[in-house]
Amino acid sequence: DYVKGDINKLDYSPAMKVGLKLHRFIDDFTDHHPAIQRAKEYFRAEYRLYSGPIVDCVFDYYIANDPHCFNSEADLNKFTQSVYQTLADQKDKLPIAYLPALQHMTENNWLYNYRTIKGIKKSMIGVANQSTQMPDVELAYQAFVLNCYILNQYYIEFIADAKIAIQKQYE
Repeated sequence: DYVKGDINKLDYSPAMKVGLKLHRFIDDFTDHHPAIQRAKEYFRAEYRLYSGPIVDCVFDYYIANDPHCFNSEADLNKFTQSVYQTLADQKDKLPIAYLPALQHMTENNWLYNYRTIKGIKKSMIGVANQSTQMPDVELAYQAFVLNCYILNQYYIEFIADAKIAIQKQYE
């Protein structure tokens, strides 16, 4: 999200460019998926344009708890530590504006803590802290807790389609 411009013209390794292109592909796919649009409706009245980032937070919870993605908490923790190490190894190539977020993310083990509803609330607070316009996240958190089951159904619909789309993208 911190990298702007034409990826092919940026001074990144081929592997990093592939990762950036994948990230952008997933963002675009997510923004247009019908299950995401339905999930946003649970937050749209109060949060309008911020309903998308809220749904991203909510779906992070489902990904972290999806046994098709991580067999156990230990597997999730191993993955998150690998991500932090990979980012630390590439620190000199990352956008300077991203470095404080990376430090905070690593110190507080955000990726691992997405597995809890408390961690998702913190994630929502983080989104709100990046904006001067977003209302307090308490209503979003309550909507998530109250609608956890149906939002999980939207996640299941979305993730199945996302996996297929990503595989097709890289065949």
